[in-house]
Amino acid sequence: MQATLDNLRRLFDHSSDLVHVVRPDGTLIYTNPTWRMILGHNSVPSVRDLVEAHPISFFDLLMADDHHRFRQACTHLQKHGGSQTLSLTLRTQAGTIFSVTGQMSYVAADEPQIWGLWRRNASPTEHTLRQVEERYSLATRAARVGVWEWYVQTGEFYLDPNVKAILGYTDAEIPNDLNQWSDHIHPDDRDAVMAAAQAHLEGHTSEYLYEHRMRHKDGTVRWILVRGQAIRNAQGEVVRMVGTDADITDRKRTEILLELQNRILARISGGEPLTDILMELMVAIEAQLDGALSSILFVDGSGTLIPAAAPRLPKPYIQAIESAQIKFGEGVGSCGTAVFRRQPVITSNIEQDPLWRNFKVLALENGLRACWSVPIIARDEQVLGTFAVYYPTVRSPLDNELEVIHLAANIARIAIERQQTEAALQASEAQNRAILSAIPDILAVISADGKILRFSANAFVGKVLPVVVGMHISEVHSPGVVARQFEAVQAALSTGTMQHYEHQIQWHGEVQYEEVRIVPYQPDAVLCMIRNVSDRKRAELQLQQLNQELEAKVEQRTAELRDSEERFRGLYEQSPLGISIASLDGQLLQVNERFCDITGYNFSDLPHGQFDGIIHPEDRRLCLDQFQRLATGEKLQTVMEKRYITPTGEVVWVQSTKALLCDRQGKPMGVISMVQDIRDRKRAEEDLNQAKAEAEAANQSKSVFLANMSHELRTPLNGILGFSELMQQSPDLTADFRDYLNVIHNNGHHLLRLINDILDKSKIEAGKITLDNQPIDLFKQLQAIRQTLSESINRKHLSFQLEILPNVPQCIEVDSQKLEQILLNLLSNAIKFTFQGGIHLRVSASEANTAQRTTRLTFEVNDSGIGIASQDFDLIFDAFTQPRPVNNPRKAQGWAFPLADAWYS
Repeated sequence: MQATLDNLRRLFDHSSDLVHVVRPDGTLIYTNPTWRMILGHNSVPSVRDLVEAHPISFFDLLMADDHHRFRQACTHLQKHGGSQTLSLTLRTQAGTIFSVTGQMSYVAADEPQIWGLWRRNASPTEHTLRQVEERYSLATRAARVGVWEWYVQTGEFYLDPNVKAILGYTDAEIPNDLNQWSDHIHPDDRDAVMAAAQAHLEGHTSEYLYEHRMRHKDGTVRWILVRGQAIRNAQGEVVRMVGTDADITDRKRTEILLELQNRILARISGGEPLTDILMELMVAIEAQLDGALSSILFVDGSGTLIPAAAPRLPKPYIQAIESAQIKFGEGVGSCGTAVFRRQPVITSNIEQDPLWRNFKVLALENGLRACWSVPIIARDEQVLGTFAVYYPTVRSPLDNELEVIHLAANIARIAIERQQTEAALQASEAQNRAILSAIPDILAVISADGKILRFSANAFVGKVLPVVVGMHISEVHSPGVVARQFEAVQAALSTGTMQHYEHQIQWHGEVQYEEVRIVPYQPDAVLCMIRNVSDRKRAELQLQQLNQELEAKVEQRTAELRDSEERFRGLYEQSPLGISIASLDGQLLQVNERFCDITGYNFSDLPHGQFDGIIHPEDRRLCLDQFQRLATGEKLQTVMEKRYITPTGEVVWVQSTKALLCDRQGKPMGVISMVQDIRDRKRAEEDLNQAKAEAEAANQSKSVFLANMSHELRTPLNGILGFSELMQQSPDLTADFRDYLNVIHNNGHHLLRLINDILDKSKIEAGKITLDNQPIDLFKQLQAIRQTLSESINRKHLSFQLEILPNVPQCIEVDSQKLEQILLNLLSNAIKFTFQGGIHLRVSASEANTAQRTTRLTFEVNDSGIGIASQDFDLIFDAFTQPRPVNNPRKAQGWAFPLADAWYS
């Protein structure tokens, strides 16, 4: 609607009539140039913003005798709409008084507006002068007007080159021949043009004046205003006729489009079906764009283009589009692309345009060669569809043709939005009715004299007061309530403002509280909204009682806080911790006696009152940094150990806990420190560190001793094992002695393994162990370990699963002997304590370091054995410790976990 009004304003800017727009109160919000020129009120601008800044009333330009009639007309239009003819007397800025007659119309735009189109009631002399001025102006428009002359008796005919130029021809392209010139007249207008000329020649009209269409050289239609005057001799015979042809295409198109727009808008306002409105729009546009075939497509929620109306497009083409369910997008013809780009798309040649590569066969088969599409965009920026015109020939649009298409798209937008708005309003009305039936308020329209015109209430009130419409408020309420309500009604009508008050009534023997709001509804009626607020009132009374109780508790709490403050002060003074309070800039504000005892300073003797003056230089930077974080709010509390220097130079170790002090609004106001003397603890830590160092040295000596002793123990043991093996080979041994030798040999090997484990552990602790890393095939070594253990696994009828994850590298550098020893120990231990089920060895890789070319490998051994007691989990990596398996008195053997832990470390 607003866009339509803006188009009308642009049209009226060129009108010779006086045009204005006023609010119902008479404030001018638009005047056209003719108005300002005639009235001389150049201070009345045509731009809305300037009018808002400097409002001017139409009553200031109107004679006093006409004020009442104009105000009465405005009121009538605002109530009933439509239009009204009126004659008024106006006064120019220079004081000249003249009368006008015109038509006033009411428009419900973004704000109510009353349009006035006025024509000055001129005197006969003024009318004649105006005709002379118009003819003179018409004759001097050389760019769009040409002169012609026809000698009736001889048949000689002359055309000004400007006349031929109107149709796009040069002077040489059209001969000065009346019949040939007449061939350019539109066939539908030729007979009427000739009839008008003949009527003037016969003396039936004082002037040959007619508007008609002619064919332009480019095939388009031009509207021509032909004016002619017959010149007669003394006998009254027509000797010749002279006249002008003026190109009025733009004006005529504007008038036609304006009439079309008004007609369509009237149908839209009348609530006619959208399809009928769009069909009329397209038929009218096709008449303006000669040879065009129009189409409107809608865009649904899924982005599908849906044909809405196309009066003359081939049906096979429309049916194909409907069945294809085409989604809009780039390259989807002119319409689909226009929706996607949100801007017009002009295709002059469908056969060659890449936008039509998927649809050109369909278009060409139906005789379509060009397509111009404009998106229909709603005021909320949603694309509603497209307005498009097709041509059976290859061609590009002219500027005026694009204007017509844009106007059509805008009218279509108004129609579509109106339908959507009506649908939304219907849904909203249904919702509002449901809401009104559910809300607890009583709504009533009351006339100025207190009569109830309309009434709405919830079900309960409706049962109690089933009939109130038509009753007077005095029939419903007590005199006191009626007097207060009538007073509010009159105040609302006289001031135009809402009246708000509360009263109480007796309802079935109980006091009920009601909140009443009264607002102007019509010039002689108000809307009264009544809500029962009894629950709220009772809650307020209860809240008031609670507040009184709360105030009493606050007083009691205040007294308790005073007592608490005294207790805190006692704790502050007698605290075993040193306490200091500093400002945010580090200035000490307060310290207790214990703080002075720890630092050795009295408060008055502290260096410049700054806490950093007594801190050890090595701790000062860290302490200041922590304080700054507190002061800026980055941290709320810090704990650190630091050193103070007493006046005698003694270093005092303390543990300082600092916290940020804030006011009730959370704004930082200072820092409080709690200082604990930890000198004794520090001395104990130093003694402990020294004892630890001595123990570690003793442990190192023990490891060296064990490493040396293991070599000495292994020498005689090798002799025992060697000779026992030789004795086993003797054929003279009895079965008993052979069993004895087997026991000796097995225990010797067991003892040798224990000694080797002790040696390895000792080397690790002594720092003499070395790793011999060499490239190996990890997969091959794992298979070898599996083969080594196969006999033990098969003997116990266990399963063994080796899982190597895909990210494990096959070739690695590692001490293969120690890796094998660890895995054999772990797997042997698993086999030993597994009696059914099986063992699972899983190898995975993680934490790859590309720069150092290293990868962390993880070897996991899982078994279905008897396991280890949960209380012994912390012992599995301790040397010389054998955790007891669950439900088994036998102890585990071997150093698998301790050695693995030591070598890994």
